[in-house]
Amino acid sequence: MSPRDPERPELEPGDERLLVRLRDEYAPEPRTPAQRAAFEAALRARLERRPARIWIPVALSAGAAAALLALVLAGPARERAGGDTASAADDGLTTELLLADGGSYGENEDAQSDALPPQYAAIASLLDR
Repeated sequence: MSPRDPERPELEPGDERLLVRLRDEYAPEPRTPAQRAAFEAALRARLERRPARIWIPVALSAGAAAALLALVLAGPARERAGGDTASAADDGLTTELLLADGGSYGENEDAQSDALPPQYAAIASLLDR
């Protein structure tokens, strides 16, 4: 009898007999030496062929990841290159919104620039050019 594995729980005597009976009834038929040799040859061929197949999904996944990374990194550059007119229009709109209430600061530009916070005054001086 084989020594008991300490991690396996102890079985009741009826459960132990059931397992022995199932193992005996469902055990595979003994193979002939020719069948064993054919099985081992087929298994060896399959194991030797397997690494070539695994590189295909790995290569496809790496290519897809590289393409996605290129698209993500190219997005901001494309926006900077083609989006200058849109950003200029947005800047103009923002400036108009900031300076829309310009009449309440005073009649002349000097009074208006003094009334603006320093950040807005810097923006306004850039737009006056």
